[in-house]
Amino acid sequence: MSGPHRFAKSRGTLDISRVDFKTRPTPQPPSPAPLRGLQLMIVIVVVVAIVALFANIQRARRTVETVTVTRILPPSAIPSRTVR
Repeated sequence: MSGPHRFAKSRGTLDISRVDFKTRPTPQPPSPAPLRGLQLMIVIVVVVAIVALFANIQRARRTVETVTVTRILPPSAIPSRTVR
């Protein structure tokens, strides 16, 4: 299969004499992820872990805290001293 060939319903000729059918192109190895991108992802994961830890600590503290509510008597119920 060398030289110009004429194909059916083709308007021109196709020269395939320089095509090497024996070798396949080797695929490019995937490029490594950029170092800055990896550093940014690590920073984001660390920040999310710190926020989750802080949230769990706050939740644990909230169960320990107690609030005492006392009623305040209205001013009319407080006995007043009369000065003589």
